Amino acid sequence: MSYMSVVLRFEGIVFVIWTREPTSEPPHIHAYYPRFKDHEASAKVRIDTLGIMEHDGFSKADLKMIQEKVSEHRDRLMEKWEEYHEEI
Repeated sequence: MSYMSVVLRFEGIVFVIWTREPTSEPPHIHAYYPRFKDHEASAKVRIDTLGIMEHDGFSKADLKMIQEKVSEHRDRLMEKWEEYHEEI
């Protein structure tokens, strides 16, 4: 079973790592701008290269800010990714 672990919050955007995701994907985080029960916008960003893997609803400026936050917290995010995926 997978769980969502919130690893960062910034300006209403929630950054999460899903535990137990397939390790065939590179280390990444999901960024959500929540609105009630569903998310209004989402993005999936590689931790190592900051590449946007997919997105929906975020502006270009928002995506750039998300990349900057991932870059700023890269070491901690990578540690969390490895911690959550070491047992797979």
